[in-house]
Amino acid sequence: MTARVAIALSILAGAAVMVYVTMQAGANLTSVVGLLPARVHALALAAFAADFLGRAVRVSLLARGVGHPVRFSTSLWAMLAGEGAGAVTPSKAGAAPAKIAILTRDRMDVGTGGAVLVGETLAEAIALVPLAILALLFLPAGRLGAYAALGYAVLVAVAVVVLYWVARLPLRDAPSWWSRLGLGERRWRVLRVVARRFRHRSKALEHLSLTTLAGIGVATVVHIAGRLAVLPALAVGRVHGDAIASLIGWPFLLLYGGAMVPTPAAGGAIEAGFAAALASVLPRADLGGLLLWWRVYTFYAPALLGGAILILGGVIWETHKATRGPPEVVE
Repeated sequence: MTARVAIALSILAGAAVMVYVTMQAGANLTSVVGLLPARVHALALAAFAADFLGRAVRVSLLARGVGHPVRFSTSLWAMLAGEGAGAVTPSKAGAAPAKIAILTRDRMDVGTGGAVLVGETLAEAIALVPLAILALLFLPAGRLGAYAALGYAVLVAVAVVVLYWVARLPLRDAPSWWSRLGLGERRWRVLRVVARRFRHRSKALEHLSLTTLAGIGVATVVHIAGRLAVLPALAVGRVHGDAIASLIGWPFLLLYGGAMVPTPAAGGAIEAGFAAALASVLPRADLGGLLLWWRVYTFYAPALLGGAILILGGVIWETHKATRGPPEVVE
């Protein structure tokens, strides 16, 4: 119960910041919700679609590269499910388990799913490095975002090294602390199977074809570009000239820096950062509405879609298991 209250308070903090920004501008709910015309929402939806389609293509290519192809729809549902679980867990910690849970519905085992997600995370980190360098060189408004992206890439590299080290532990017998934690031999054997498959599939990442690597790279750039294009799309016609760079640079910081905040939905930090950073860039009367719709397309919409997939998908999966059986686990 305490955890649920903390999650609710963290998410409500973001909503409270949006309400405060709107009230400071003297706007009301009707004017905020109806601020943008349909053509602007169409542009934002296109950016939203590019973000998630790019992610889904990347996962599909990685799954094929490690020897276990999955349906494109499964990859897409997995990405959205990750957003749903990540929205209610600190630093999006629940995203990876949710993605793997969806991928296993195409008979992918957990170890292989882990290898695919490692490839996904590495592709993101590798793509962010040159983009961050370009931002440092040519986008002064994006310097803080570039530093956040580079920090994210370093954290990913460290996490992957730790993960590979941990994955090697199950090569040996269960350590004494395992039993002291009340974990039995059966769980250790299951962990060994998962770790063995993870190591095996991860090695395949080192031998991906140039065509596959190029496809993963393009998909990653499309995903990142779609993510960063949401705010410029929403603000089209309201901001001109050099100010447009701020609409790219600040979301760069808020989205990647916010992912490292150890509270669900960043506890209002993203909304507060948006209001503070862009108050001098966006028209005062539009600030609350643009903040609301930016968060809708970058957080609330994917979180709600992902939550629906996790809830409704569970019912469908139970029916699927009853007719076809669970996915195979290879010893």
